[in-house]
Amino acid sequence: MVTRIGLQVRFTDAETGVVFSGSGLGEAKTTKETSGLSDAALDPVKFNQSTISISTKKALDIACARILDRMIKKGIFTK
Repeated sequence: MVTRIGLQVRFTDAETGVVFSGSGLGEAKTTKETSGLSDAALDPVKFNQSTISISTKKALDIACARILDRMIKKGIFTK
């Protein structure tokens, strides 16, 4: 199973109202092998270990990194 999450993130400067936006796409894959109709296929997965959590974190990391890169290029932050 493949889970893909796309996010759009906006940072707003509270003093000036300038908005910086960035997007990111996160992807996580999982394979689960079961034999027959055992209950193993129904074992709950903690959210932080789920493909939804992993792909969301990746998308958020990418989007925020893109925004920070733009802010560094504009001289708002230094490396």
